[in-house]
Amino acid sequence: MMTFIDDYTRMCWVYLLKNKYNYFQTFNNFHTWIGNDSQSHIASIRIDNGKEYTSNEFENYLCQHGIKHQTIVPYNPQQNGVAERMNSTILNMVRSMVFFKYVKLMFWADVVLCVIYVKNRFPSSAIRNKTPYEMWYGHIPSVNHLRVFGSTCYALIPKLHRNKLGARSGKCVFLGHSNTSKAYRLYDKVNKKFVVSIDVIFLESSKPDNVVE
Repeated sequence: MMTFIDDYTRMCWVYLLKNKYNYFQTFNNFHTWIGNDSQSHIASIRIDNGKEYTSNEFENYLCQHGIKHQTIVPYNPQQNGVAERMNSTILNMVRSMVFFKYVKLMFWADVVLCVIYVKNRFPSSAIRNKTPYEMWYGHIPSVNHLRVFGSTCYALIPKLHRNKLGARSGKCVFLGHSNTSKAYRLYDKVNKKFVVSIDVIFLESSKPDNVVE
């Protein structure tokens, strides 16, 4: 899990990696994306002394783009307190959401993405009780579409995938929001596959009978 936090707005982004060898390319992609998203420039980056952040390739990239590289003193994580607290908060929220709805740990990545999505839309005392999303984009985010993670839900089955007498919806588990479209990310336990849909009915108050197998 690789997280980026804007020190001023507390906006947070997370990337899920298979291994640490992908750190440099991930930062490269993030740097390009952040410039397009906000039309701003990364002035400095504060990170620990991990080898993935001190390679010649990484140092040369920062130098070429005029990014100041700040590293913390070994064994002094408090020097990067914002990141340390954020990571702790993320893990605590992930743990709570997993156990509250009895979701299998194999879906931890989906939980992390959902946590970040919600966290960016939740007021923070560090930024005068505004939301990171509001501070970053300049307007208050909509929260009408937020749902309880792990809730039982029913997603509409497209006409092309059903017959006249077949079910019009399938029972799923809510795992968060799609990264590529304005839709919900679900898991169909019966067919054991992920589903992305906007036509969903949620049963948020129902008892947790939706253990993901």
